[in-house]
Amino acid sequence: MKRSGLNLLFVAFALLAFSCKPAATNVEEARKAIEEADARLTAAFNAKDIVATMTMFAPDAVSMAPNSPAVVGRDQIEALLKQFFQISHDFKVTAKSIDASGDLGYVRGEYTLVIQIPAMPAVTDSGKFLDVWKRQPDGKWLIVASSGSTNLPPPQPAQATKDKKQKQV
Repeated sequence: MKRSGLNLLFVAFALLAFSCKPAATNVEEARKAIEEADARLTAAFNAKDIVATMTMFAPDAVSMAPNSPAVVGRDQIEALLKQFFQISHDFKVTAKSIDASGDLGYVRGEYTLVIQIPAMPAVTDSGKFLDVWKRQPDGKWLIVASSGSTNLPPPQPAQATKDKKQKQV
């Protein structure tokens, strides 16, 4: 009797161990869901629709924009994007790679946009980005980390530009 009780306990532990194993991710379904979410994000971004844009970010998301400190949380990301929307237009995104494993996925891509700061000439920018997406308990995919950087060279200090012009004369 003791032996069958131990066997039953072993079987119960084995069933518990196998039942706790996370379900395998269907990578193609995850990629498709992220691709669709990313398309909604791009459309909202192009429309400068801050409300729709912010629905794509997790409450504790982090944004690491170029030339500024990282910001954490929807409120801070929204404030950053509101400023950005005021000076940018013609935003175009090309996803180069989308992949997923488990509840995490990413979109790696390239962008172009025009930045127009008042009293300055417009600048066409191009760069790259990486967004990390996480499947939420309700199945929705949201950005948990976003980072982008420009391909443009850093601005030259005023003195270096002046020296360069003098050498050309």
